Amino acid sequence: MNQNADEYKSWETTAPANTWTSIGDGKAFKGNFDGKNHTVSGVYVNTTSQNCGLFGRADDATVSNLNVVDSYIEAQDYAAGLIGQASDSNVKNCSFTGLVKTKDTNGWSRGAGLIAQVTGAVNVEKCFTECKIISGSRSAGLVGVSEASTTLVIKNSYSIVDIPVVAAQNTPAGL
Repeated sequence: MNQNADEYKSWETTAPANTWTSIGDGKAFKGNFDGKNHTVSGVYVNTTSQNCGLFGRADDATVSNLNVVDSYIEAQDYAAGLIGQASDSNVKNCSFTGLVKTKDTNGWSRGAGLIAQVTGAVNVEKCFTECKIISGSRSAGLVGVSEASTTLVIKNSYSIVDIPVVAAQNTPAGL
């Protein structure tokens, strides 16, 4: 991670020394990741790939007890502070603070504070985000997009989010 993580707001124009490769980049993370209430700070991702965050993709996974703070995530699509794309997974007692950006801010790109897109059955419990999202039309503070056949349950979670409207078709959401 990067020292001086409190400077993450300037990383949009000045990259820090270290770049993070998302867990599950290319092949989805499966299993249980218990962060034991640790905090990871200074995560910097800037890529033309999609499915980016601390985790790129998570399938049949549980991610719990983890805080990602003062971080910058930028990807082509499916960019989020914690998980780019989650399927049949559980996220509990996690948080993200920082900035999330997609490179395609005029199209249908997905950006979110916690998870950019969910499919299958996904449960989010006791999570929060405090962040800025610069993305296309499918942006939200917690979960960006939920596919039609998805069962998404959000319990005891909240988001404080700034989502500027950067294109006419942008329709940002709260959670």
